[in-house]
Amino acid sequence: MTTSASKTPRMTTLVVTVITTVVTVMTTVVTPAVAQQGSKGQAAAPQAEAPKTAPPKAAAPQSAAPKAALKGADKAAEQPTPQPIDPALPTVLVLGDSISIGYTPALREALQGVANVVRPMGKKGPENCSGTKNGVAKVADWVSRYGKPDVITFNFGLHDLKREKADAAGKAVASEDPNDPRQSEPEAYRDNLTKIIEQLQATGAKLFFVTTTPVPPGGVKPHRDLGDPLLYNGIARQIVEPRGIEVIDLWSVAAEKPEWMRPANVNFTPDGSAGLAAAIATPLKRALADLAAAKRGQTLPADAKPWEADPQLVERLSKDRPFLYREADVPTYELP
Repeated sequence: MTTSASKTPRMTTLVVTVITTVVTVMTTVVTPAVAQQGSKGQAAAPQAEAPKTAPPKAAAPQSAAPKAALKGADKAAEQPTPQPIDPALPTVLVLGDSISIGYTPALREALQGVANVVRPMGKKGPENCSGTKNGVAKVADWVSRYGKPDVITFNFGLHDLKREKADAAGKAVASEDPNDPRQSEPEAYRDNLTKIIEQLQATGAKLFFVTTTPVPPGGVKPHRDLGDPLLYNGIARQIVEPRGIEVIDLWSVAAEKPEWMRPANVNFTPDGSAGLAAAIATPLKRALADLAAAKRGQTLPADAKPWEADPQLVERLSKDRPFLYREADVPTYELP
């Protein structure tokens, strides 16, 4: 029979065992929890401190700087592309479309050391002067960019005689349909070119009109009649010759060299552009050698003699050429 005294140690041992077990279990459960809580606390600290370091706030001035830089870049991009200028040399200003854009570099090289050769420039490169409508609006600005040019060569024509139509918004766009109107019909071309020339004469510069180059066969796009360059050059001569403005006949130069032109394209190969530049450089060098004498040949409109059309002009220019122009290709138009 077991006495009460003998029960006490056994109960004590049991209680200790239970307590030890409970403590062990609690230690097993609580320790990872505390460790996990501690790790969460460590991870949370940077999140709590994030506003203190303020990465978003720091980003604000960083984004402001690029904006300012972009504004500066935009302003710089708006500036015309610079061209080499020697203040000791006279300046030749070239006005014209993509044909003149093509030959300007070669002309600049041909006149190196003789004259500065410049042309209207945009933020992306050479500016296409396009047709006479554009010329009337911008010629004063083009001239003013270069102070007072000593010599100005100018051409308008290929854009004037191309066909255009109105799109859905009523804006004029290029057309391949020969039945659509020209950008500037002959009499509109005459009026516009006259206005341009009057502004050019006011500069006091020695002026050269450069004739419009041929339209090759093969269906150029947009549509241009093969004979229209002859017609528009004839109108231009009516305006410039009575004023004593010298003519550089690039039409005839190019017509003799059909290999200079790109297939079914009004533009020229690099060799063609170089050839055109050479044809322009010769009379320019002659004029630059004695500008005062060269300018004396230019008379004011009031003193100009009436222009007399050569009755054989179209026939002479349209026959026996490599491009095989025929009188039938030339629009019927009575030159006054």
